[in-house]
Parts: sequence; structure tokens; C-alpha cells
Amino acid sequence: MTSLDVEAEIDALPLRTDKQHDIFVIDNNGPFRWRCAEVASSNLAPGGFIILDNSDQCQKACAVLRDAGLVQIDFTGFAPGGGYAQSTSIFFRESFRFRSRGIYRPELSPAQANRPWQDC
Repeated sequence: MTSLDVEAEIDALPLRTDKQHDIFVIDNNGPFRWRCAEVASSNLAPGGFIILDNSDQCQKACAVLRDAGLVQIDFTGFAPGGGYAQSTSIFFRESFRFRSRGIYRPELSPAQANRPWQDC
């Protein structure tokens, strides 16, 4: 499959239509991402989410996912090795609930030198 073989990319997504999936990562050739977004949104399991890389350049894919009733959260920053910023977005249903593994949120990093401030 080549990066321009859109039908092969799209057809590969719903091969297991008997199952819904918890996570989709859409990071393929840009012009085809909206079609992947259509398949991903219709096969997303309850509590699942979709990651769309370069979402700032994929407005149609973002619109498809929002129109499917998904919430969009954008993360924008400098691209590794580049002098420019780009965005990655996650999409999930409003019923999605992040679960914490511990008492702190955000979780403390093992590299964090300082403990949380008291009463802050």
C-alpha cells in the first residue's frame, strides 16, 4: 500500500465491523484523513477517543468528527526539529471520563524535584 492508495487505507479500517475500537490514531496522507475520520467516528467504542495529528491542517477531518458529536481538544506546539508550530487534537464523546491512577492529578513525574505545595 502506498501513501496515495486511499481506498486501501479506508477499506482496512472497518475490516472488523463486529467490534468497536477504543483508540484511533489518524496520521496518514492528509487529503484522505476526513474519510478515515468518518470510519473512526462510526466505529468508536464508548469511552474511546480519536487522535488526529496535524489537525490544524485537516479542517475537514475536524469538522467530520465534531459533526459526529465528538468534543475536540487541541494541543499546539513546536514540531520536533522544525521552527514552526502545529496541532494535534483528541476527540471523544461528552460522556468520556478521564480516570486517575492516583491521588494527584496531574500525576507527579518521577523526575519532578518538588512536591505539591500545601493548600494550593
